[in-house]
Amino acid sequence: MTLMNEEAPIQVYEVAPGSVADQSNQIFPNDIVLEVNGVSTMQATQDDVVALFMQVGPGQPVKLRLQ
Repeated sequence: MTLMNEEAPIQVYEVAPGSVADQSNQIFPNDIVLEVNGVSTMQATQDDVVALFMQVGPGQPVKLRLQ
């Protein structure tokens, strides 16, 4: 999944074909990322959101709230 916008709202730019995000059929380009694992991203920068993803260990689930 690729993100766009440097500042809030952070949006999904692209979902990599064959990725877990793609296979979930629940994440689409232009979705707005509202939360990552219960942490609001409404005032977050892209770097903040990437840092939240990086805190998740390999193979661990990520819970997203999207709009």
